[in-house]
Amino acid sequence: MHLLYIIYMKYFLKKITVIISFMLITFSACTQDKEVEISKNIVTIKGEKYYIHIIKENENLKKISNAYNLSEREILIENPEILSNWRVAEAIKIKLVSGKNRTKEEIKNKDEFIYHVTKNDETLYKIAKIYEIDVSDLIETNPEAATDGIKNGEVLRIKRNKINKTLKKERKIEKYFFHTVDNEESLYMISKIYNVDINFLKMLNSGMENGVLKKGTEIKIPITHKSEKNSNFYRDKEDISCEKFVYNSEIFRVALFLPFFLDKNDTVNFYENLDFNLKQKDKKIYNKSKIVLEFYQGCLLAIDSLKKDGVSVDLFVYDTKKSQTKVREILEKNEMKEMDLIIGPLYNSTFKSVAIFAKKHKINIVSPFSSNKEILEFNPFVFQITPSYETQLNNYIYFLSNFYQEKIIFIHDTIAEEILAVEKYEKKLYEILEEKNISSDSVIVKIISYNEEKNLLKLALSNSFENIIIIPSKNQAFVSSVVTNLKQYLREYKIILFGMSQWKDFENVELKYLHSLNLHFSTKNYVDYTSKDVKKFLMKYRETFKSEPTKFSFSGYDVVFYFLKTMKTYGSNFQYCLYKYPGDFVRDGLNYKIKFNKISKYGGFENNYINIIKYDTFFNIIKLN
Repeated sequence: MHLLYIIYMKYFLKKITVIISFMLITFSACTQDKEVEISKNIVTIKGEKYYIHIIKENENLKKISNAYNLSEREILIENPEILSNWRVAEAIKIKLVSGKNRTKEEIKNKDEFIYHVTKNDETLYKIAKIYEIDVSDLIETNPEAATDGIKNGEVLRIKRNKINKTLKKERKIEKYFFHTVDNEESLYMISKIYNVDINFLKMLNSGMENGVLKKGTEIKIPITHKSEKNSNFYRDKEDISCEKFVYNSEIFRVALFLPFFLDKNDTVNFYENLDFNLKQKDKKIYNKSKIVLEFYQGCLLAIDSLKKDGVSVDLFVYDTKKSQTKVREILEKNEMKEMDLIIGPLYNSTFKSVAIFAKKHKINIVSPFSSNKEILEFNPFVFQITPSYETQLNNYIYFLSNFYQEKIIFIHDTIAEEILAVEKYEKKLYEILEEKNISSDSVIVKIISYNEEKNLLKLALSNSFENIIIIPSKNQAFVSSVVTNLKQYLREYKIILFGMSQWKDFENVELKYLHSLNLHFSTKNYVDYTSKDVKKFLMKYRETFKSEPTKFSFSGYDVVFYFLKTMKTYGSNFQYCLYKYPGDFVRDGLNYKIKFNKISKYGGFENNYINIIKYDTFFNIIKLN
C-alpha cells in the first residue's frame, strides 16, 4: 500500500491507470487530516541537530513538511529512501533550522514571519531598508543579531504585519502598472529591468516567492521615480536591412581572447613548439596551453578555408591567461572598440568583463565552452555555443517523450542526487507530454530504487510493451551492475536503454551489452568520422600541424567558420537578421550543429541543439537527429 501512497504524493492524484486511481482515492480517504505532532526526540548527527520523527498512519510528506516548517525537498534530501519506501512507524530525521523550526514558537509563528537569508556584507540597516522597516523592528524579532552581529547564511525573521504597516504609512504608492511575463523571464530579471527591489516585488505579487514565473503572468510594478524601464537591460531590434547587405571584400576584425599561459612555458621553447614540422611527442607544452593551441589551430584552418571563399579577416590574438588584470589591459587597447567579433575568453570569470565591454560597444561576442546561461542575461550581443543543462535536458526528454506509448522505467541508486535527477526527468516528461496534448493517463511509469528493489526489476518489465529504461547516473560501478542485470532479460523482453554520454568512456561496462540494449544518450557535440567534411578536415589538419585533431580543434574550426560565414552573408550586425531568417542561422558543423534561440527580448542567444546517439545491435553508432 505504501507504494501506492508514494505514487499519490508524486503525481498529486494524476491517474496512472483507472485501477490505481481508484485505490489512491480509497487510500487518501483513510488518511483524514490530523495535526502532526512535533517530535521531542532531538539528536546530534555529525555536528547537526535533528528531530527524530516516527511516521504515523495518517501522515504524509506534505503534512510533515508543513508541521516542521521545511520544504518537502529538504526532508527528502535527508531521507531519500522514503521516496520509494514510505512506511508507517519508520523513523526519519528532520533538520533543525534556525529561524524555522528550532523552537515551538518558530514553528507556531511560521505564518507570522517571512525569512531572510543573509548574504556577505549585509548589515541590519541594509536588510531593514530592503523591507522598508525600522532597524528596531528587525532587532525585536532577532535580538541576537544586535549583540552577536550577523553572519553569511544566517536566517532572520521579519514580521509580515510590520512590513504591511510600513508600506501603508511610508511607501504611499497610489498607482501600478502591469508587466506581462515573456519566455524565460524571472522575477530577478524584471526587478532589474524596472529598478525595483526583488523582495518588494515579491511582497506586491503573492505566490512568487521562488521567483519562477510562467509566460503570460501579469506582474504588478509600482509607479515610482525609479521604475522607468532601464535601457541598459533592453535592446530593441535595430533598423538593419538584412536583404540589402552585400559583402564587398570588407576586412572583418576578429579578436581571439584565449588563455595561452605563455608565462607557464619557456618562451623560446614555446615558439619552437609552434613549429608544426615537429612531431607532437617532441613538443613540451604546459597542459592547459595544449587545449588552447588545439582550439586555435582549428580557428586558423577555418580562416584559411574562408579566405579561399573570398572572406578577408584581420585576426587579433590575445593571451588572457586567467587574469582580470590582463583582460582589462587588453580592453584598453584602441583597436578593441573597432572589433566586429570577439571570441572568448574561455573562463567565466574573465568572460563577464569582456561581455560588458562588448555590450557597451555593440560588438557580438562568443562563449565557446561555457554552459552557464547567466552570461546571456541582459546582454543581446552574447552567443553561447554550448547549450545549458536545462536546454540539454529539455531536448533529451523531448526525444524520450516519443516513447510515451511504451512502458517507462526510471532506475536510481538511492542516493539523493540521483533521486532528484529522476524526479527532474519525470517532471519534465509530464510537462512535455502536456505541451504535446498527450494525456498522462496513457503513460505507464515505474520508478525503481535498484539497491533496495533489485529483485523487482524483472517484475517491472512488460511483455506487452517495449521497456524504456532510463538511468540518469554517472556512477560506473552502479551502471555496470544494472546493465549486466538487464542484459540477461533480453531474451524475454524488448528493452531500450537511455543513459548518459559519460558511459561511452566507462571501462568496466561491457560495450557489447550497451549495443545489445540499444543504448541512447544525448551529447552537445559529436564528430562523425564517416563524414566527407570531417575526412577533409582531418587530412588538412594532419598535413598542417603534423598531429591528430582533438575535440577542441574541431570546436575552434566550427566557431570561427560559423560566425565568419554568417558575417559574410549579413554583415557584423547579423544578430538582428536572425529574427527574419532563422533558417539561415542553422548550420551543421564538424563537432556542433548550431541553432540559436534568443533566451528573451533582453538577453543573448543560446545554441538549442543537442545530438541523440544510438548504439545499435550491429555495433553501429548512429546520430539519430
